[in-house]
Amino acid sequence: ATILPYSISALPLLIKSKMLTHAQFLLLIFAVSQSPLACYSKLQSSSTIASNADGNDEGAASQVPTFTLANGITVPLVGLGSASGVAYPHVQSAIEAGYRYVDTAQSHSWGYREEDVGRAVHDARRRYEDRNGDAGEYVYVQTKIHPEDLGYHSTQNAIQISLERLQVTSLDSVLLHKPHCWEGACSREPEGTWHDSWVALEEAVDSGLVRSIGICDVDNRLLDQLLQKRIGPMVIQNWFDPFHQDADLRRRIERHNEEHPQSRILYQGYSSLGTQWFHFKGYDENPVLNHPALQSIARGHRTSVPQVVIHWATRRGVMVLPASRNLSHQAGNLNSFSFTLSNEEMKQIDDLDG
Repeated sequence: ATILPYSISALPLLIKSKMLTHAQFLLLIFAVSQSPLACYSKLQSSSTIASNADGNDEGAASQVPTFTLANGITVPLVGLGSASGVAYPHVQSAIEAGYRYVDTAQSHSWGYREEDVGRAVHDARRRYEDRNGDAGEYVYVQTKIHPEDLGYHSTQNAIQISLERLQVTSLDSVLLHKPHCWEGACSREPEGTWHDSWVALEEAVDSGLVRSIGICDVDNRLLDQLLQKRIGPMVIQNWFDPFHQDADLRRRIERHNEEHPQSRILYQGYSSLGTQWFHFKGYDENPVLNHPALQSIARGHRTSVPQVVIHWATRRGVMVLPASRNLSHQAGNLNSFSFTLSNEEMKQIDDLDG
């Protein structure tokens, strides 16, 4: 039931950006024909995105809420995650759909293909150096350093590896993927700690080699330590979805941003569409995509649960990074703003936490 509106909302963008094969186009036309009334308003509300998806170089990302980082660069609050086997053609289709932020990592064992991201962005001529750093024109690429590379010299070496893989002369964003190793995560003992790595990241910012730095899986104690650093985090990426909203840390970051706008922090959520529960928490099915309340809200707006969650999350100031190899889903995720959740619906989703 959620697939039909997902495809409908993406249809104008897919047609305009020439991302549909003939067979895929016919399949979507058939889907539309089965529910014409439900399709009409969705097609109408999507038309403004479709009109910018090609030709004038703006794309669907112009419709997505944005956040201005502490370095002054403005980024969209919807990006492409690239774990789960996302490879060159999937990144390529996302760029064509209008994505201007891609999250990757160095770890092949965790499902990332950093080289493929670099090649796709390079071939699209969407690197920072290709577009003279013009925000909205180039693809902001974020990579992450594996915890087995924690340590000053190891982090310096890791930065060089990412420069080569991404085919760039400087990096948009570098995060420490985890603040420490744990059993089974690392193949070797790290050279040092995240504190040592942070010094290397600060120096990379000083030299212009890296434009923003951050870390994943941050709790209150770690945030206390990060805020004492010479250069604080510009990005924090934590697990976030309707049932795991990380509310306490997010409130702290919101207060910090209000009190210290010059060192504001972007909060990013990973697994925002519920994949943590299904893949790592022992659930038989994804509780986010299958929750009755979220499905009811989606039906009320003739849209999909992923689009409802993305819309809600960005309204709460959270950047989301859903990974997808499906071009219709990619376009649909980016087109999550042709409807408006009511205050009551927003609160209904807020109340799912915990």
